[in-house]
Amino acid sequence: MSPPPNAETINDRAKLLTHRIIARQIATDPDLIDRARRVLSEWRSMGHQYAVFDEWDRLLNLDPVQLRRQITERSENMTRLRISSPLGIASGLFVNDEALRRRIRRKAMNGLLLIAKRRAEADPSCSRSFNSLVERTTKPLTESDR
Repeated sequence: MSPPPNAETINDRAKLLTHRIIARQIATDPDLIDRARRVLSEWRSMGHQYAVFDEWDRLLNLDPVQLRRQITERSENMTRLRISSPLGIASGLFVNDEALRRRIRRKAMNGLLLIAKRRAEADPSCSRSFNSLVERTTKPLTESDR
């Protein structure tokens, strides 16, 4: 029986969904990669020096097709890197768009609920965990969540 998703799991999935949107943006706006490089440069100029920046430099130097594939990869390494992604800021996705953030978070939660439901259907011992998860995490959608 797997434990219900916690806030960190939901956030990781939301970041994956966000990077899927960003990957589509890169296909139509390759300059997004240069903007992400500038974001990294600004972070460094503010005195922030983290090894993850070097990893992002390497990623941002990939061919755009490879970069799009990499940022949407489901791996522990990419989950870790998406936490400090310069692409979210460079894309401008969340500038003044609280509704989009809520929709992505809701979609992340719904995806995790669907996974839990499928597990419960495949393994009846998981159904109690699934029912508990549904009770704790579902609530009626408000107009702002749509």
